[in-house]
Amino acid sequence: MVGRGGTVHDGEVEIGMFDPLTLVAGGALVAGGWLFGRRTNRQPRELSQPGTVCSCEHGYGSHEAGKACYAQIQRPHYWGDGHRNGYEWAPCPCLSYDGPEPLPRVWSTE
Repeated sequence: MVGRGGTVHDGEVEIGMFDPLTLVAGGALVAGGWLFGRRTNRQPRELSQPGTVCSCEHGYGSHEAGKACYAQIQRPHYWGDGHRNGYEWAPCPCLSYDGPEPLPRVWSTE
C-alpha cells in the first residue's frame, strides 16, 4: 500500500516532492515580479465616483427619498482658544438631493 501522495514505479515508492530546480525557478519568478512592480512605480487607479452624486459629494443612497442627507462629514475641531484639536464628525448640512435623476426602479414578476 502506498501512502499519501506517493506513486509506485517498478516496485519503488516515489514521494511527490518538488525538486530544487522547480523551487528556484518559482522563487525567481516571484522575486522578478516583485522587482518589476517596485521599479515601474505604478500608482493604483482612483476609484470612480458613482453617477448619482449630490453637490455635497454624497451619493443618492445617502439621501432619504431625495430629501435631507443623513451622511456625516468630517470637519476640524477647535479648542476654545482657537487651537485645532483634530477632527469631529458632524451631520451633513445638505437639505435635499440636487444631483442627476437616477434611473427609475422597475419591478418584475419573474
